[in-house]
Amino acid sequence: MRSNSKVWKIIRPDVNLKTVDDFLNALKARRVIIGSWAWDIMSHPIFFQSIVEANLDQEYELFILNTSQLIGKQGGGTTAEVFASAEQLYLEKCPAWVGPMLRIDYNDQPAGRRLIIGMEPVNSPHGRLVFCLDREGFDLLLRGGNGEPKHLWRRGDSQWVFCRPYKSR
Repeated sequence: MRSNSKVWKIIRPDVNLKTVDDFLNALKARRVIIGSWAWDIMSHPIFFQSIVEANLDQEYELFILNTSQLIGKQGGGTTAEVFASAEQLYLEKCPAWVGPMLRIDYNDQPAGRRLIIGMEPVNSPHGRLVFCLDREGFDLLLRGGNGEPKHLWRRGDSQWVFCRPYKSR
């Protein structure tokens, strides 16, 4: 079954963001508040590896679906259910660099609309984490969220971002 969701955005790696420090400097230039769990993800070798392995010619279609759209239950669902359902819709987990890149580019995020990046969770002292993008008032935030397979996302309206490789330039 293919997703009939509309493409929300198209994103590609930024040629100027080649290191973790490049990402941190770009986030600081945008005055993004970086949560401690997001720091955990960005300091993990998997994040650095995602930058190194990024194909600068590859574009990704991004899709936003809520938990209910993904798993068909209004009350929410687990991270494992969300990931399995996205895969059935031929959507892929985002490379880890997508979270901070999207936070740098997505300045008009509505307040109160949290986006959870559907990515391979990163192991940290706080558990398995995924990036989350938030806006509180005028503040743009990059945070970490619980990516444990059994974590229950109670709200069926939790917004997830997944991707699909699109094309080469």
